[in-house]
Amino acid sequence: MNKRTASPNWNPDGEPLSPPLTNDQLEALRNIYNMPAKVQNIAFNIGMPVGSEYRWEGNYASNLGYAQTSVAKFDRFYDPDGNGVLSDAEIKAWDPNFSPRPVANDLRRFDNTGNLKRPIVIAHGSHDPVVSPGETAAYKKLVEQRYGVAGARNWLAIYYIPRMAHGGTEYDRSLSAQLDILEAWVTWHQTNGKSGSLPPNTLVGELGSYPRD
Repeated sequence: MNKRTASPNWNPDGEPLSPPLTNDQLEALRNIYNMPAKVQNIAFNIGMPVGSEYRWEGNYASNLGYAQTSVAKFDRFYDPDGNGVLSDAEIKAWDPNFSPRPVANDLRRFDNTGNLKRPIVIAHGSHDPVVSPGETAAYKKLVEQRYGVAGARNWLAIYYIPRMAHGGTEYDRSLSAQLDILEAWVTWHQTNGKSGSLPPNTLVGELGSYPRD
């Protein structure tokens, strides 16, 4: 964290720390940055954004706690050693791609089609340590795959807020503007464009202006 703060372009593989990270530590760090995922035919990265290291420590316990309470609910069949208790190591090794069909069917109930019927405004922190910005980027691709790039902009508006985590003051101070945007957008759809308006190219909040992706 300190190294990244002092040197934003730090390359862990080319610029060793003092003392240097071990090979195992380097591999673990790479795995935090790069977590490959796939939805339909879209490959994306749900790893933690480079530069967000200062957010990791404070959110580690909550992220682990979420995994500890959620994996057993997501996959009721998952119990590698059959002892009825999931260890942290087993939780970290869970891969939904290998879950049995009933679990896969349950997981598919989440919207992974991009077939939006109502407009959505997403304001996502670029340093979110809970939900990676990569997930929002992949969802945008899903909607574009369904409606085309131009058509997707009629249903989905994304604004990345620099350095914001999983919510925060920046989000709270822009919430009124987001609701105004959404209300005008719903009206635009309901009147076939005769009234209301499409989302602006910039989300303006009390603490800053954020361009639409």
